[in-house]
Amino acid sequence: MKLLWFAAACLAAQDISFVTMTPNGVAKVHEGQQRAHRRLSPCSTFKIPNSAIGLETGVVSGPGHVKKYDESKHKSQAFWPEEWSRDHDLKSAFRVSAVWYFVEMAKETGPGNMAAFLKRFDYGNRDSSPWPAPFWIGSTLRISPLEQVQFLDRLFRNDFGLQPSTVAALEDFMRQKSAGAKTLFYKTGACTDAEAGPQVWLVGFVQDGTQRTYFAMNAGAATFDPIFDKRVAFARERLAKLGLFPAD
Repeated sequence: MKLLWFAAACLAAQDISFVTMTPNGVAKVHEGQQRAHRRLSPCSTFKIPNSAIGLETGVVSGPGHVKKYDESKHKSQAFWPEEWSRDHDLKSAFRVSAVWYFVEMAKETGPGNMAAFLKRFDYGNRDSSPWPAPFWIGSTLRISPLEQVQFLDRLFRNDFGLQPSTVAALEDFMRQKSAGAKTLFYKTGACTDAEAGPQVWLVGFVQDGTQRTYFAMNAGAATFDPIFDKRVAFARERLAKLGLFPAD
């Protein structure tokens, strides 16, 4: 009984924000008004701008740029999926969210280039210290759900003046599944925020013919138990409710 009560209490303690935005539109908060404005660690959703920066600076030559996994530099940990501990190219590293690849790419980008791109992207609070630690994982870099959709809109409209091949590569990396004329694109994220505790993200967009809607879902709880495995479901439920993409 105590375990059931604890599980129910964790579920009730979920704090969820869900935001959408159409291109050149105004972001709309559908749930979690306060959290939608709160800057939080982007966790692995930062792999979206990190990939763009790597491609634009030439640190990686393209989606097929392979980095060799070095166990002595990036010792596998208990929570790592087995698929992380192998060689990856940029696309495969993005798809499985292999942190070590993006740590290496950020280091090779350098603090000056990274700071310049964060400013160019107007990405959250733009704070890439402490360098070279992964500042996007529960550390200093922070962005709100509202800022996430605004960033995605500008990125995929290429308001930042990136190479068209960079924008196309990111769309390819984020493509997940289709249902009729609709296609769902997203990137997951999960980490322990230094101030807010355990949190998960799902950010992306739905393409429906010529219509596009960006979205950002962020959820936090006292532990990862009630949120980690449900991050995709949380967003899919809300997209379905709005008629944007069907639930499974």
